Amino acid sequence: MSSQRKAEEAPALDQEGTARLTDFARACKAAARAVTLYPSSHPAIRLSLARLVEAATRITAKGSVQLGVVPDNLLLDGAASVRPDQAVRETGALLHDHMIGLVTLHSSPHPEGWLPFLNLLAKPVDEVRASGGVARLWAATGQRHLELQEIDYADVPNVDANLKE
Repeated sequence: MSSQRKAEEAPALDQEGTARLTDFARACKAAARAVTLYPSSHPAIRLSLARLVEAATRITAKGSVQLGVVPDNLLLDGAASVRPDQAVRETGALLHDHMIGLVTLHSSPHPEGWLPFLNLLAKPVDEVRASGGVARLWAATGQRHLELQEIDYADVPNVDANLKE
């Protein structure tokens, strides 16, 4: 699956898949927000991490899943919601802004296992880029429950060149 595939071109996600994707996106967005707003010992972070673990456990119940990231949407194993929830759109935008093109989620770790990912999303995009990019920063965490594939614009067709043809 190409992480650059447009959501409009993707097959439609079934109702169960849409629900699992929406639950995960809502939990991820809430946890990312909590990490940026509160100190690490705050109860809001513990609660949001617990919800993220539950949502990730549900979305990976049948095995690993891939979340394709497009500028304002997420694709679950190559399929898109017919009418994506706002949280799905916003989570897609957050990941895309951090140059994440594909997330492969293998399992859900204990709540604290999500903190390196959420802390990465809390960093300003310019800081992430200046530090070598999201793939390099993620690899340095040593986490294995999810894989992040960074967007490589060298692999994206040159739109200007295609328009001139």
